[in-house]
Amino acid sequence: MFLHDQSETRRRLCAFSPNAAKLFRQGRSPVTDTPIERDEHGGLTAAPQGAAGTCARATARSIGNWHVSDTSIQRPDEGIWARLRRRKLVQWSVAYVAGAWGLLQGLAYMRDTFEWPNQVQQAATVLLLLGVPVVLVLAWYHGDRGEQQVTRNELAILTLLFLSGGSIFWYFQSATETSTVARNSLAGLSDIESIAVLPFVNAGGDPDLDYVSDGLTESIINALARLPGLSVKARSMVFRYKGKEVQPQEVASALSVQSVVSGHMEQHGDKLTFSLALVNGGDGNQIWGQRYDSTMANLVSLQNEIVRDIARQLQARLTGADEQKVAKTYTSNGEAYRLYLEGRYHVQKVAASEVQQGIRFLEQATAIDPNFALAWVGIADAYRTASAADVQPSQVVPKAIQAAEKAVQLDDSLGIAHTQLGLLAIWYDWDPPAAEREFKRALELDPNNADTRIYYAHLLSNQGKHDEAFKEAERARELEPLNTRFSALEGQFLLHAGRTDEALARLQATIGLDPNHFLAHMFAATAYIEKGMYPEAIAEARRAVEITNRSVTHPLAVLGYALAKSGDVAQARGVLEELLTASRSRYVSPYGVALLYNALGEHDETLAWLERGYEVRDHKMNLLKVDPKWANLHGDPQYEDLVRRIGF
Repeated sequence: MFLHDQSETRRRLCAFSPNAAKLFRQGRSPVTDTPIERDEHGGLTAAPQGAAGTCARATARSIGNWHVSDTSIQRPDEGIWARLRRRKLVQWSVAYVAGAWGLLQGLAYMRDTFEWPNQVQQAATVLLLLGVPVVLVLAWYHGDRGEQQVTRNELAILTLLFLSGGSIFWYFQSATETSTVARNSLAGLSDIESIAVLPFVNAGGDPDLDYVSDGLTESIINALARLPGLSVKARSMVFRYKGKEVQPQEVASALSVQSVVSGHMEQHGDKLTFSLALVNGGDGNQIWGQRYDSTMANLVSLQNEIVRDIARQLQARLTGADEQKVAKTYTSNGEAYRLYLEGRYHVQKVAASEVQQGIRFLEQATAIDPNFALAWVGIADAYRTASAADVQPSQVVPKAIQAAEKAVQLDDSLGIAHTQLGLLAIWYDWDPPAAEREFKRALELDPNNADTRIYYAHLLSNQGKHDEAFKEAERARELEPLNTRFSALEGQFLLHAGRTDEALARLQATIGLDPNHFLAHMFAATAYIEKGMYPEAIAEARRAVEITNRSVTHPLAVLGYALAKSGDVAQARGVLEELLTASRSRYVSPYGVALLYNALGEHDETLAWLERGYEVRDHKMNLLKVDPKWANLHGDPQYEDLVRRIGF
């Protein structure tokens, strides 16, 4: 009995020894730590005797799956699937795949929420793939039921493999960037100083997606323009290539840039795929290329990722401040951003119906994200554009001012918001000091904004500060030499300064670039009037009326003025009657009607309509001091009082 109790005690101590199962798996006796002979199936050829046998049998029973008797210890025959399950490969594999999937889903959510770069998820994917063979080896090694722990040495090996995998991924990423910089260096482009971003091609051809491709292009242009030391061609410079098959070298030569970015957009279900390339403008070699997958909901993070990637290729070393500049976003809401892009797309078509549709999209964007400052600027610009298209000023301009003020309240560093306030101070408030303050603040924030320059020139011209106006207009033209709107406005400034021949030359050059630019034709008609060349003036005015399809009244007023001055009073009165009839059902600029009455020599009607223009805040009234067509009224007390009240 004593011997039995002693044996039983030894058996129990052996079975619960932490090293017993481990030694048994290794084919060694848990008691003597000597090799145990096994058969081809892994069973023992004979049961060891004595203490070793007792311990071996106890260990086998504790592990399970063994036939144990006093004379033998045998594992029954089993198939491969059973062996894999016994070794825990199936269980470990399922658990690993589930855990990896959950981790990647979590990273995807964090990437979209916090705008992490794609490299984080790519690195995690590589590490998880490298971990597959490691997990399988560990599962096989620890697979017998009993112990399932990883030793310190094995944990160190696992950590080393993960670090090695990360290092390999980082090496290839760095090698790619290094080779890119090397290629740039060989081409003399280690730090690119000028670039043009061509309009992304909507490869699917769905016109309803043009706003995405166009909007992202413009947003990327604006973001890259924040980088110091980088000249980025403006939207007006590159969008003339939209829909055209052009070679990057041709664009680089025409725009005098070192590099060109081009891109294609395709839609596959709810997924958008963008393929971008950065090309050396000198030799046409591709410097960099990347494909991006996104959805409408992730356009904000997509834009930031693209901008960061391009910026890193352009400038080998980006400071933390530079990274923040290019990564700045005005909303984190994907739907608000999508509505903003669609709204801007419609407003830039200028037609009254398109502008109204654009306003609806922009207001939806601010309803979703009331702190979206850029969308508020878009609303201000849209309402101001509507006021220029013969909409009652009191219906739209106060809304424009309110939206611009909201944008400044949200982000005082947004230069284009100050530009809008400056222009509205000219058009509606007739407050030159306020306009100048806003323009100077905008230029302080963004000295390379050509729109601010040309609008500041507009203010200076209306004040009669012509030399200063020309300097600002010239700077705007230097920034955007192919901008026909700027060129046409510069022609108007020259006219107002009495430099008619120079104005005409500038306007003819503008028409050469864009034969359908109605402002250029309308200003050219005015220049020909000043030179007494009435047939040419009438032809230019008719062309402006034709381009606008008689939907804008000022070209009609200029046509009537030219007809009256040429002596064709009957046709001039016909145009006047057309304007008066239209004014009974919709807004017609009183300034234009007064202009036509002045050409016909009807003094009282002229001043009456000018007073009406003052009452309704007709934005063209700010031209009263410098427009040469009012020269005959200089010295008239009522006219001079109007000029004084307007403040220019």
